[in-house]
Amino acid sequence: MKKTLSLIIAIVMVAAMAVFPVSAASADLYVKAGGTGDGSSESNAFGSLTDAYNAAAAMTEDVTIHVVGTLDIQMAESVGSADTFIAPEHANTITITGGKLNDIQPKGWFWVLGGKTVIDNTEIATANGIFFITDFYDFTVGTGVTTTGKISVGATAANSSRHLDIFTKTYTGNARITLLSGTYGDVSIMRQNSKGVVINGSSIITIGGTAVVDNLVTARNMLATIENSTIILDGGKVNRFVGNCDRAAANLTAPTYVSGATGTFKVIVTKNFKIADSFNQENGSTFFGISGVTAATIAEADQETLIGKAEYILQIAPEVYDEVTAAADKVQTISFDSVVNKTHTAEDEQLPEIEPPVTEPPATEPPVSDTQPDDETKPDETTEPASSGTTPSGDVTTSGTSSSQEPSSSPVMLIVGIATVVVVIAAVVIIVVAKKKKK
Repeated sequence: MKKTLSLIIAIVMVAAMAVFPVSAASADLYVKAGGTGDGSSESNAFGSLTDAYNAAAAMTEDVTIHVVGTLDIQMAESVGSADTFIAPEHANTITITGGKLNDIQPKGWFWVLGGKTVIDNTEIATANGIFFITDFYDFTVGTGVTTTGKISVGATAANSSRHLDIFTKTYTGNARITLLSGTYGDVSIMRQNSKGVVINGSSIITIGGTAVVDNLVTARNMLATIENSTIILDGGKVNRFVGNCDRAAANLTAPTYVSGATGTFKVIVTKNFKIADSFNQENGSTFFGISGVTAATIAEADQETLIGKAEYILQIAPEVYDEVTAAADKVQTISFDSVVNKTHTAEDEQLPEIEPPVTEPPATEPPVSDTQPDDETKPDETTEPASSGTTPSGDVTTSGTSSSQEPSSSPVMLIVGIATVVVVIAAVVIIVVAKKKKK
């Protein structure tokens, strides 16, 4: 009887494992110069970050890619008229950590993310510039990252996102960028070539830790809008400017131009942000307000149409309220509709739940952006990368559908699995009963 019971338990366990396989919560891959392995260990590491990225994107669990030593990276291919690496889409979180990424791309390039991505405890060196395009996926640079050379971050540009409708230049969804270390030229939601882009959603950019940013804005140019934008200053340093749009007054003869957030634009200053450390760069505007041009240069009647019909809120933690509001040479409080003395809470970091639409890839070649990146923020001598309709050869890259929605368990599969286990148990019971009757 004991043998029969053990047999029943064993059969049930095997059946359950077959129907409901258990996967690890996370996995580790390794990459190093000269590696020829499958990435399973440091001694069996991949030899290129592209190979490690593609392997990580194909896995279901979260993956940490460990960079061992100094690794030269030349990931970008010519896509349209720009050098671009379009990461494969992935539903898991990919973390890149350790070692040094030494960019040897011959010119500046775009790194388009394919899912939630974290970079921490590593060194990034570039001679010609890297522009991270988050493509509306969560992007975090954690602690311990040091950078050399020009590095910028943006959620999208006109022809750099697989999720934008390239004909209407619209997207429904949210964007979140968190930078806790490293040094950056421009950080924005919509970069300067996002002309005409309309985002139906909200964004949060958080600067904290030891991160240093030159320009921190919702939109880098005109005719690009998002519903709501929040910028959280939770530490770090901003050299030049924080605002909704830094090109709002570039063409005062066209007052219908609107850029940046059109619903609510909020700047949150926490107790960790030291105003004395920021806005000390001599060239350019050194303050934060609604645009990169001082309010005095824009007629009051034109400010709303030029910059964005948003409600402008400046929220300052009580611990630094007096210090921040007293820094009239750095903080343009007159630009805001309201200045609030309030502690930063977790609620300030909540984004509304918005499901991005699933779109099919375009049947025709997307148009090339008619606006060139300016010298201040572009990777050298580049234009916007083409849409995801064209991908770098050799890369496992994009599909026309968004993978920002995590795949859910199928109810049908669940029912089938339960039925299978029940049938196995019933069969074993019948066999046991039949043997007893024979006895």
